[in-house]
Amino acid sequence: MQQRSDINYSALHAMISIYHYLTLIIFFCLEPIKFDQLYSMTSYSFSKTTDFVVSPVLLPELQNDVNISSISSATLQYIDEVGDNIIFYFSGALSGADQITLDAICLAYSNDSRPNASGGNTGDLVVSGGASIGSNLWIGSAFTSTNLSTSGTVLNIPSFVYTTETSSPTNINIASIGQITIASTPALNTVSNASSFYIQDAPIAGTNVSAITNTYAAYIAAGKTYIGGALQIPTGAVNGRVLTSDTNGNASWVDPSSSSFAGFSDGLVSAPGAYFTSETTTGLYRPGAGQIAIALSGTNYATFATTGLNLVNGSTLNVGSSGTTSPLNVYGLITGANGLTISTGALNLTSTSGAIALTGTSFTTNTAMFITATTNQLRLGTTNTVTLTSPAPAASRTYTIPDAGGAANFIMSTFGSTQIIAGGLTSSGLLTASSGFTLSTGALNLTSTSGAIALTGTSFTTNSAISVTSTTRSSSSATGALIMSGGVGIAKNIWLGSSSTESIYTSNSTNGILLNVPAVTTTDNDLAAGTTSNINIISLGQTTLATSANAVTATSAATLYVSNAPAAGSNVTITNPYALQINAGKTYIGGALQITTGATNNYILTSDATGNASWALPTIPYFQATANSSTTITSNALTAITSMSLTPTTAGTYLVTFQTNFRISNNTRTVALDFARNGTSVTNSLSTLSIGTANLDYAFSFSIFVTFNGTTDVLTVRASISANTLTFQDYRQVYAIRLSA
Repeated sequence: MQQRSDINYSALHAMISIYHYLTLIIFFCLEPIKFDQLYSMTSYSFSKTTDFVVSPVLLPELQNDVNISSISSATLQYIDEVGDNIIFYFSGALSGADQITLDAICLAYSNDSRPNASGGNTGDLVVSGGASIGSNLWIGSAFTSTNLSTSGTVLNIPSFVYTTETSSPTNINIASIGQITIASTPALNTVSNASSFYIQDAPIAGTNVSAITNTYAAYIAAGKTYIGGALQIPTGAVNGRVLTSDTNGNASWVDPSSSSFAGFSDGLVSAPGAYFTSETTTGLYRPGAGQIAIALSGTNYATFATTGLNLVNGSTLNVGSSGTTSPLNVYGLITGANGLTISTGALNLTSTSGAIALTGTSFTTNTAMFITATTNQLRLGTTNTVTLTSPAPAASRTYTIPDAGGAANFIMSTFGSTQIIAGGLTSSGLLTASSGFTLSTGALNLTSTSGAIALTGTSFTTNSAISVTSTTRSSSSATGALIMSGGVGIAKNIWLGSSSTESIYTSNSTNGILLNVPAVTTTDNDLAAGTTSNINIISLGQTTLATSANAVTATSAATLYVSNAPAAGSNVTITNPYALQINAGKTYIGGALQITTGATNNYILTSDATGNASWALPTIPYFQATANSSTTITSNALTAITSMSLTPTTAGTYLVTFQTNFRISNNTRTVALDFARNGTSVTNSLSTLSIGTANLDYAFSFSIFVTFNGTTDVLTVRASISANTLTFQDYRQVYAIRLSA
């Protein structure tokens, strides 16, 4: 045992820190008041390896042994464990007899075996109500107990009746683990694996246990198991595998194409191998090699074989149920062994590419198509096209079409001559000129009373769909080289702007030089009364970027990209260049904001006097003065303590704290301390201490709010003692933390 007549400094500094933070909390919650605290204790140290015969040493049991002992010369304050040492702190020095008793308690100490819990009222700790633990809970160490059947050996929640007092509760969970947020004091930590509930492995056989027949890491005896998130089973996992079971219910990943995956049985027409649980006679079965058959209510209706799809005699293949929107697409040959008969309706032949060829040795008179009707011999539907051709020799041929049809396409193929349309040409459908349109005189007027006018092609003058050569600038919605009275829809991109020299700039104008949306009023005549989610003047949707084949990684992709602020050219000086200027109104950023210039982890965005923002290290004005050498005061008048003064250079209200340890040379003396600003005592800062015993170390911590002007205000810590010597030992400091401006 080592006895010290002075205080343990490690414990002293720890208590001073704890007291300081408690002082901060109280100061933020209460009106400004002063605090002082006095510590005077005697410590006794014992070695765990030489002064105790058992391990571990349980401090609560050891403290109880001391409290019930005959020690009476001083009171035990608390016990601390530091490395190999067990340290007792008493209110004063122990008598010789009490020191012998303390030695005997340590030598005779034994950590009592603790009772196992086997019910709601057993164990070392019994709590009748709820229990809340602010930090972690550690359960279990090596111990011996009686097996409790299906009860948990280390942690058990028995069967019981829980009665809720809530009407129609949404969820009732017997054991619940919330989502924990994992943070780190060091910056940029990466955690490989994090789980809300972790089980290392199933139990293993130990002493006198020859084997465990069924080992489970988790055993759910009965009831449905609900997994709201994803399920990951990494053992044996390969992309494309499926989860299968053996006869005991053990699940594992299996390749569907392997022999271990059973697949489906062949089945019968009355009992298909793949069927529906609500109708077991309907499904798929295998009637023979390379065949899949469809059974409906125990009857075969169709069979897929290597020769094709065979419909059972009498079955009908219906494409669609009604109307004209259910086509049958055939990319090979359609063969009708007994001909093709249409009982009602019409035969419509349509080809999206290529031609429709009618061949045969007999279409009445060996003609590809022979029409015997005297009226309506050839009828053009709304989307059909008929091409009339004539072989060489070239001659003047006239094709007379009395009625081209309201929505027909009329294509003229030129064989060395120009086709002349004597009258007007009106088309409600598509008008196609394979070699383009040439106007020798006059203008091309395109008018649509309904729908849109579409201009397509690879060449309109300079390989563009349409080229407008006028260079007239636009200064309003009714001026410029191209004027659109309505909206414009563009399926691909717009390229805007080129270098030019002309009268562009208008004095003091905020109009855009290349793109301008002026201040206008838009009035909706159809929106229903109420609240609409969004009204946007200019909207950029989210574009999906893809490639047809090759994998591509884009380093950066932006919906709106601004290269830089405008650059000053010849004879131009720009006072304030902005890449983006929002003149007024609130700016809303729904996603993240990234400003890379000057960015450093944990920096904050600060502003200069003109509103220019930049990243900077967050600072809280803080000032301190410390001293590690002793100094004395013998005056009965308040005297400045050496090195204990501050001059904060930032104006505001500060929390000022003074910490020290000191001694007095004679018993029963009065010590006074205060804070003086510019030589005048700060209101409510004077603290008076009555010290009874000399030559003991006393710890002192004192805090108060003080306001500084940030320039000339000087704070000094002062002290006085009545007819004695006050010695400040080897540690003292005063510091100020700015709380508000």
